[in-house]
Amino acid sequence: MEPLSPPSQPEEEWHLGVDPEALDHDAFADAPPAIDPSADRLEKPVAVLTVEHLAWILIASWTLLTRFAFLGARPLNASEARDALFAYDLASRTDEAAAAGFHPFAAGWIHLAQAGIFALGGANDLTARLLFVLSGMLLLAMTFELRHYIGRAGAIGMGALLALSPTVTWFSRANAIAITGAALAIVAIAVFMALCAQPTRRRAAALGLASGLLIASGPTGCILAASLIGSLALCGIGAFFVTGNAWLRARVWLDRYRRLVLVVVVTALVFCFASQHAVGLPLRGLADSFAILAAPRIANFVPGLRALLLPLAFYEFMIALATLAGIVVVCALRVRARFARFTAIWTVLSFVLYLSLPDPDPERILVVLLPAAILGGIALDYFHHTHYWRYGRYLIAVIALLTIFVQLAINFIHSSPDASAAAWSRHATLYWGQDATTIQTRDQGNAILKQVEPANRTVYHDGGWPPALRWYLRDLRPIESISDARVVVDTNQPSKLNLDPARTTQFEYVESWIAVPASLNNRRALRFFFLQEPWSAITAHPVALEVRPQGSGNAPTLIVPPSAP
Repeated sequence: MEPLSPPSQPEEEWHLGVDPEALDHDAFADAPPAIDPSADRLEKPVAVLTVEHLAWILIASWTLLTRFAFLGARPLNASEARDALFAYDLASRTDEAAAAGFHPFAAGWIHLAQAGIFALGGANDLTARLLFVLSGMLLLAMTFELRHYIGRAGAIGMGALLALSPTVTWFSRANAIAITGAALAIVAIAVFMALCAQPTRRRAAALGLASGLLIASGPTGCILAASLIGSLALCGIGAFFVTGNAWLRARVWLDRYRRLVLVVVVTALVFCFASQHAVGLPLRGLADSFAILAAPRIANFVPGLRALLLPLAFYEFMIALATLAGIVVVCALRVRARFARFTAIWTVLSFVLYLSLPDPDPERILVVLLPAAILGGIALDYFHHTHYWRYGRYLIAVIALLTIFVQLAINFIHSSPDASAAAWSRHATLYWGQDATTIQTRDQGNAILKQVEPANRTVYHDGGWPPALRWYLRDLRPIESISDARVVVDTNQPSKLNLDPARTTQFEYVESWIAVPASLNNRRALRFFFLQEPWSAITAHPVALEVRPQGSGNAPTLIVPPSAP
C-alpha cells in the first residue's frame, strides 16, 4: 500500500493583513472622493428663481407694505364711519343703535363680515378697514390668474399698475365697499373664463356666487356687473354677425348650456337676496343700487369728465398712458385675442357709463381703473415682445417712480388733515371731499372717554350727528335731556347752547376741500403734484365738547337715537 500523499496547498493562502505587493495602486488613485452627506443636503437646489418669480415677489411685497403699514393712522371719514357704525351695531347686539340714521340699504353681506371682524378683534379704525385691505389683496392676487389670458408679462404689468396705483391703494386702505366689488369683478371674470374652457355645474355655481356677491356689494358692484354683462353682449352681437350659421350656432349653444345659465342666474339671485336678509336690510336697497343705472344722461358728461380728469392727471397717469397704448394695439389688430377685444370694449363702456351717471362718487372711479389696468397690461405684454421694450422700459421706470412718489405722499405723508397746522401749510388730496376727519377728532374723542366713567357715559347733541363724531363717541349713550348728559356735543354755528368755557374743548373735526379745475394753472398744478398744496380754500367745521362733573346728571336711561343728518 502506498502512503497517502500530503494534501495539496491551495493556490491562495490566507494571510494576516494585506500583502503590499498585491495592492493595486492605480485603483486607489482613480477612486472618487468620499461624499459629505451634510454638504449634499445643504447644496441641493430647491427652486429656480426666475425674473418672473422675482417680479411677483416684488409686487406682493410692495402690496403688503403699502396696504398694511399704518393702517389705522388715518381717521375714518363720514362715509367710512357710517358703514362702521352699522357693523358695530350688528356686532354689539344691544338695543342701543349707534348707527341710527346711518343705516345703509345695500352690501348686506359685507356689513355682516365686518361685524364678524369687530366681534373677533374689537371695533377700531384698523379692524374697520381690515376686510377691505384683504379685498385689495385679493384684487392683486387675481392678476396672477389672468396671466393665462393677457400673457405673463402682461399680468406682471397689470399687477404693477394696481400695486403702484395711488387710487387703488387709497381705497384699499379705507372702508370702501367699491374695492370689494372690484375684486369680485376680477374673480367673476376668471371663473367665467374657466367655465368657457370646461363647462361644469360646479363652475357655473361658482360664477353665480361671485356674480351674486358682486351685485350685492352696493352701487359700484351693480355698475361693474352691468358693464361686464354689456361688454359680453356686445362681443356676442359682434360674433353673431361675423360668424356663419349664426342662428344654428345660437340654438346649439342654448341646447348645450341653458342649464348652466340657469344655475348661474339662480345662484346669483339667491345670494343677492340672502345678503340683504341676513342683516335685515330691505330689498329696496338692491333696487336703489340698480336705479343708478337707469339715470344715465348725456348732460352728466361734463361734470363726470371733470371728476375723472383730475385723478387721471395727478394720480393715475401711468394707468392712463398704458390704457391709451392698449386701445391703439387692439384697434390696430396687433393683439387679436378675444379677451383683448372684450377688455377694450369693457374699458370704453365703463368710461361712458361713468361719465353718464349723476353725482360721481369718488369710489366709483374704480369702475374705470379696473378694466383700464387690464388693457394696460395687454399693451405692456405686446411691447415686451418687441424690440421697442429695450428703450421704452427706462421711460416706464421713470413714470413708475413718479407714481410711487404720489402713492406715498397721499397715503402716508398727507393722508389726513391736521387742524393744528398753519393756514399756509395745509395739504389736501382729491379724495378728501367734503368729509375729511381731522386727527384731532380721534384724539379728543379718546381723551373724553377716559374722563367719563363707564356707568354714566351719556351724551347730548342738539341736531344731527356727524358720522365721524358719532363713531369716535360710540361708547356714549345719547339722551334727550341736556341736564342729565355727562358730555354735551355742539356742532351748531352759531351755538345755541350755553357751555362752560372752562370745561369745553373746541377743535375742527372735519375739513372740506373741493378741487375746482377752472382755477387751476401750471404753477398750482406743480405745487399740488409735488407738495399736495390745494389751490383753493379749505373749509373747516368746528365742534365744542363739554365734559360735565360726575354728579351733574343721574338719569341716563332714556336712549334716543340720533336723527339723520
